Amino acid sequence: MLFTGKEDFYAQAAACEKLTREREKEYARLMREGDADAREKIIKSYLPTVAAFIKRLGPEMQKLELIYRLLAALEKNVDGFDFLQESEPFSHRLAFALRQAVTRYIAER
Repeated sequence: MLFTGKEDFYAQAAACEKLTREREKEYARLMREGDADAREKIIKSYLPTVAAFIKRLGPEMQKLELIYRLLAALEKNVDGFDFLQESEPFSHRLAFALRQAVTRYIAER
């Protein structure tokens, strides 16, 4: 996913719809079978969560480089999470991954 700026990212995130648990499982099954479109739909459904997380960091942290790092963390966690298993919600794991990515970003600066 490419964005021309943070405003573009926020606009695209606002346009994404959240998936129901059933729809998420359906896409997870398709993703497991190798469907790249299903993977993309799951990722896009969590863009509003990432956008909300970034907005809470404050204006000094809302940089395009950090946005891309958080999107990379989102993609990595979507690929490694078993949506079909009845365990903790993906959003819990994602929140931890986002906090960890921000901590790494700050440490590297």
